[in-house]
Amino acid sequence: MGYGMDYKCPNCGYDVSYFLGFGKLYLDFKMTCEILSELDNLINKEDLDKILSSESFIHESDEDNYENPEYLFEHVLSVRLYECSDCEKYYPLNFFRIRSKDGEIFVPRYSCEECGRELHLKKDDVFKCPECGETMDFIGEILWD
Repeated sequence: MGYGMDYKCPNCGYDVSYFLGFGKLYLDFKMTCEILSELDNLINKEDLDKILSSESFIHESDEDNYENPEYLFEHVLSVRLYECSDCEKYYPLNFFRIRSKDGEIFVPRYSCEECGRELHLKKDDVFKCPECGETMDFIGEILWD
């Protein structure tokens, strides 16, 4: 189930909604793998192709219990909120985490559209207004799909 957050600036009235999580489309593991293979700029394309073609690539909740899977899909594809700490811009983008049996972690990497710096997952619920710089008020939550 996806969720959203509505924010409004008390100073200038700017408002924004962020739709996060995942909907019914991503519940199927095979469909999620297909979607991953079509997304650009997530991880090295060769690494992703190798992971998705592996016979022992599983989701952590799969009933097929491989003793030592080559790759484990630890976090299903979903939309999470990223931020640029320099520009204070926010981006709802695809997130997933895959771990290899050697402990290597694969996650998407994104860059800010404004300054080109690497984005990071947003860890708090404080949002600055992109119009005037004031802290925006949380208005409410939305449930979708």
